[in-house]
Amino acid sequence: MTLQSLAFFVFPVADLDRARTFYETHFNLPVLGAGDSSVDYDFAGIRLRIYIHEGEYHRQHSGLLFFVSDIDATTDRLHAAGVEFRDQPHDEPWGGRITTVADPDGNLFTLLDDAYRRSL
Repeated sequence: MTLQSLAFFVFPVADLDRARTFYETHFNLPVLGAGDSSVDYDFAGIRLRIYIHEGEYHRQHSGLLFFVSDIDATTDRLHAAGVEFRDQPHDEPWGGRITTVADPDGNLFTLLDDAYRRSL
């Protein structure tokens, strides 16, 4: 067996309308498709599917990092809009400046300042 490519990644949500507001308002994600229990977005070139999940779910960090042009300004704008963060922008030993965002259901992803891209 050979892996071909990433199909998409998924975040479980309790309230589809609330999650849609979060991703469409704060991150301006284009909708690729929508149904009664899920919505697919173009999340920086990766397909993100949010879907209704009932019952307990133990969320962990997704391991996803997304470049932003100015992490401090982006964090300020999102914080002012009520977006939840798990930390403040900070410099990592490996050279990146990051902060971790939580969506309304506690799904986590990291924003990475674009300045790090030059070191790759």
